[in-house]
Amino acid sequence: MYQQILRHHHLVDIEAMRRYLLGKVTHIIGGFAKGPGELPGEWAPRQPNRVFADSGSLQATTDLLHSYLGLATLAIYNEPGLKAFDPTFCMSVDAVERLNNLG
Repeated sequence: MYQQILRHHHLVDIEAMRRYLLGKVTHIIGGFAKGPGELPGEWAPRQPNRVFADSGSLQATTDLLHSYLGLATLAIYNEPGLKAFDPTFCMSVDAVERLNNLG
């Protein structure tokens, strides 16, 4: 099933996808939001040793998972400045090649 889905890239409006993803980037906090009107990450009470943007007594943590997946999606569609991406392993082609050369 996954192979069938991956063979249908021609159905993706790449520019619309790019506009959507880049519209979800929050520059003050960093990262991608999960959905329209949301900030990346979660709002949580302050906790030591966490990266955060100060907002009163709450902090907005960067949502690393959605940030990574947003960048991965852009890389799959050859976004300038991003490395070639292997969606099978969810990492750069360079990283996959390095892992293959280890053993």
